[in-house]
Amino acid sequence: MRVTMRTPRHYAIVLFCLLVIPQASASGDKAPLPDPSRLEVLVNHLITYVFPFVAYYTGILVRYHAKFLHDSSPPPLKEQLVAGIVFSVVAVAPLIPSIRLAALAEPIDLVAYMLVVVVIMQEGLVLHERAVAGVKKLVRRGESPPTP
Repeated sequence: MRVTMRTPRHYAIVLFCLLVIPQASASGDKAPLPDPSRLEVLVNHLITYVFPFVAYYTGILVRYHAKFLHDSSPPPLKEQLVAGIVFSVVAVAPLIPSIRLAALAEPIDLVAYMLVVVVIMQEGLVLHERAVAGVKKLVRRGESPPTP
């Protein structure tokens, strides 16, 4: 079965299903696990999937507003935020399994979680501005940006 999403409403429905509907617990030979409340599931999903992207964009904003960190004039903030949509997926998505392991551990492994979040924020600080400037330079020269 192939599912195609065409409207923002479809994205909202899928996001609602992922965040609100609790996951079924595996009940094999062990005693069944208590079902987490919907609030717990929502908080777990926010910690695992939303907060890393917020950290990435926080890195972009810190780098933009810390004028002493720039070698030359930075690209406009609007361009950086728009390009951040693509670059954040490339930088954050590979780290989500690590974040999930650290965030959902019993008890939460705060050191590992914060280490991964700091690495993501560092990507927003360092990698992002250089990537935007490089793509902008390629566009000025008339070349197409490399495809992944």
